[in-house]
Amino acid sequence: MATSVQKITLSLSRDIPLHKLVLSQSNVRRVKAGVSIEELAEDIARRGLLQGLSVRPVIDQAGVETGIFEIPAGGRRFRALELLVKQKRLAKTAPVPCIVREGGIAEEDSLAENVQRAPLHPLDQFRAFLALREKGQSEEEIAAAFFVSVNVVKQRLKLASVSPTLLDVYAEDGMTLDQLMAFTVSGDHERQEQVFERLKVSYDKQPYTIRRMLTEAEAVCRHYLSAGRREGGYWLVGDVRNTPGRSMFVRLKTSAKGPAGKWTDAATGEHGDLLDVIRESCGLIDFKDVADEARSFLSLPHPEPGPDRARSRKPSAPVGSAEAARRLFAASQPVSRTLVETYLRNRGITASHGTGSLRFHPRCYYRPDGHSPAETWPAMIAAVTDLSGHLTGAHRTWLDPGGFREATLGKAPINTPRRAMGDLLGNAVRFGVAGEVMAAGEGIETMLSLRCALPSMAMAAALSAAHLAAFQFPETLRRLYIARDNDPAGDGAAATLTERAEATGIEAIVLSPRLGDFNEDLRLLGIDALATAIRVQIAAQDVARFMELAA
Repeated sequence: MATSVQKITLSLSRDIPLHKLVLSQSNVRRVKAGVSIEELAEDIARRGLLQGLSVRPVIDQAGVETGIFEIPAGGRRFRALELLVKQKRLAKTAPVPCIVREGGIAEEDSLAENVQRAPLHPLDQFRAFLALREKGQSEEEIAAAFFVSVNVVKQRLKLASVSPTLLDVYAEDGMTLDQLMAFTVSGDHERQEQVFERLKVSYDKQPYTIRRMLTEAEAVCRHYLSAGRREGGYWLVGDVRNTPGRSMFVRLKTSAKGPAGKWTDAATGEHGDLLDVIRESCGLIDFKDVADEARSFLSLPHPEPGPDRARSRKPSAPVGSAEAARRLFAASQPVSRTLVETYLRNRGITASHGTGSLRFHPRCYYRPDGHSPAETWPAMIAAVTDLSGHLTGAHRTWLDPGGFREATLGKAPINTPRRAMGDLLGNAVRFGVAGEVMAAGEGIETMLSLRCALPSMAMAAALSAAHLAAFQFPETLRRLYIARDNDPAGDGAAATLTERAEATGIEAIVLSPRLGDFNEDLRLLGIDALATAIRVQIAAQDVARFMELAA
């Protein structure tokens, strides 16, 4: 036997005089946010009330309706109407469209109206602004009508220059608004779509990279077509393989004739874009190699254009050398507001002072083995220095751009997420300037965790147990705290380093974690427990000297 579906009954709608309405204490909105009451009143005066109020009849002690209605949902609109009455622009008896609710809970009505209201998608906002502009309204008039800044209107209207294909991708959450806005630097829809297709196979989809791929034609030409020179709005060279001459020309700025980066060789009829320049000038075949080279180039700072002259490309540094380490560190950026800062915070490390030896590289090469193609991952780059402060090596910790996971502790999901390069033996990653007292240990995270408890003590991370055992002592050092890892290798390194230190007249004190290492103590036991454990292990005179900032 078929069962009938019970039909839904909607609440009644009616006009109620404004003076019969009162605010309800059940309205959940308490904090002022969004458009002000004054702005909302002006909007109602211009357009009328576009959305009615949700009201409930007020009942007296005998259960009889009083004729007054309270408003659990729509309080801001009601206050805007009251303001219009106060300004004598609206009669206090004006009929107000209302939805009369009787069942359920008033607070639930208020919460539902505020939570279930979806904000307008930026793409819908752009289309609405564009329709108004096409009807003759200025950007200032549109901004005033919708209580947004003129800059917001201009930004949204810039989307008119973006390919409809990319607008559809954005509508389906295929890219962020910042990425979409990056495409507005070029009005060439074909070029925009080409860049987007190439970004699909790229790790780096940052807006910065998109803009550079679309616009930095001259930087590419100066780097890969160095045998040529700029003349007017074009770069002239012999051919795409960087032969001296004038038969090939690259358009440097987007114009009515075409987009920046497009090139044609008048002698051969060949033509292409900037990625073709990179491929041919470097003799690359596979697109992945071309993309890797392009990402590497885009990650480097470009000098201001100097006088046009042929210049040879700087020879590459030997793989794993100190020179390669110096170039990598120079190509990296400060860690503030980067994935490195997030990574360290997720490891429980909040002490960021004296960490100038750490930098961030958004696209650091990683090659699983000698036969596999290179990959790019974001990485924390640490400078390894000798006692005189010269950079002798670099340590790379590749990071997971997807966020922190307990299984990997925020490191990239690759076989060896940590690697060092350059001259490491005896040297270290240093935090602070060593004086008479300092601490040394293996890992970067280990020493930064210890520094949360001893914020003013200089520290050094030797990067491994073997290198810790060979750590070179500063001439000023009189007391060395050895932060050992709780494993056989850590025990051996601590013993060797203690023996070496005492042989030179340096007092050596071993600091031991309760768990595997001091970062594990910090993450799992907390800073208070770590500080308490350290306090009883260090010399009494060093407690006030080095733990004062941690108190």
